[in-house]
Amino acid sequence: PCASEIANLRQVWHWAASHQQYEELSKASDTLFWLYESRSNCREGVPLYGEAVEILQQDMKKLIPAEKEPCQLALGQALSYKGYFLFRQGKHPQAKNALQSSLHMLESMAQGDELEAQMALSNTQIFLGTVTSIMGDFSNGDLLLQQGLAAKKKLNDPWGAAFCLRQIGLSAQYKGDYDKAKQALEES
Repeated sequence: PCASEIANLRQVWHWAASHQQYEELSKASDTLFWLYESRSNCREGVPLYGEAVEILQQDMKKLIPAEKEPCQLALGQALSYKGYFLFRQGKHPQAKNALQSSLHMLESMAQGDELEAQMALSNTQIFLGTVTSIMGDFSNGDLLLQQGLAAKKKLNDPWGAAFCLRQIGLSAQYKGDYDKAKQALEES
């Protein structure tokens, strides 16, 4: 998309966040993430998702329990994508904090048959596993990445599984396990 179309997408995103359009935000989260990620545009991704996080956190305080679930899902997704883009900017501690908040929020939602929550949780596991490994905690990072991969396979998400295998391969490379890195990257 050209710059004017991206500006329109940002305006629609802001409008949806400001007008409690939680389901629309959830549906648009993944698409906008991949758009920004494919353009390596983490600089714009952080404020885009950060603004939604701020608005949704305020909404969560005002909603009655029966109304919170759609907002909670949208907030969990926004925290996850904001965390990933913070990671891409090299802001690892801030990324980890956002991703841990997302993980805690989405874990409670993904217990049932909520497909969107399970998909969002698996994304967060992959992102948090990546950041945790980059920060030197390979054991916990690998655990999160393996959980994310298992979820992606269970959800029949080959694109997500391939992305996760890439992250597993990179993590293995960082710790010098080149055989595992090669295997994961080839499978990806």
